[in-house]
Amino acid sequence: MEFAEGRVYKMIKIKERKCNKIEDKEFIYETTKETLYPYISKFLNPTRERFEANYENFWKDVVILLHNNKKIGFYQLKIEGNTLEIVKIFFIPQYQKKGLGTLFIKKFEAMGYKKLRLEVWENNPAVNFYKKLGFVAIQNIEHKIHMEKTLR
Repeated sequence: MEFAEGRVYKMIKIKERKCNKIEDKEFIYETTKETLYPYISKFLNPTRERFEANYENFWKDVVILLHNNKKIGFYQLKIEGNTLEIVKIFFIPQYQKKGLGTLFIKKFEAMGYKKLRLEVWENNPAVNFYKKLGFVAIQNIEHKIHMEKTLR
C-alpha cells in the first residue's frame, strides 16, 4: 500500500503483517498509551495491568503496519455479517495527519462490506475526522460515540 506523505507527496510503501504476541506487545502498548490514553484518562484510569489483561484477548487479530521495517501503527478489524468493525486503528504521532487514516478507511471500504462501524471517545478530535469521511454518530454510550458508514 502506498500513500502520499505530507505536502511533498512522496510515495512511501506501507507493509502489513500479523502481530507477534511477544515482539509487538510493547509497541502496541506504547502507541496506545501515547495516542489514546490522553483521551480515555478523563473517564477511566488506563493502567498497564488493564492493557495486559485485554492484550491476551485481542493480539491475534492485530495487523502491524511498517514503513522501511519500522513499526508505524496497527489496526484490528472484526466482521459481523455484512458489517466491518474497525476495532482499533492507531498510528505513531510522526505518521498522523499525513493521509494514512483516510487511506486505510478507503481500503476498508473496498473490502466489500455494506457498512463500516467504529467507536471513538467523545473527546477525541478523530470524531470530526470520521465525520468528514462520511461516518455518522448512531449512539453515545459511556463517553464513546458509536459511528457507522453505509457503503454501496
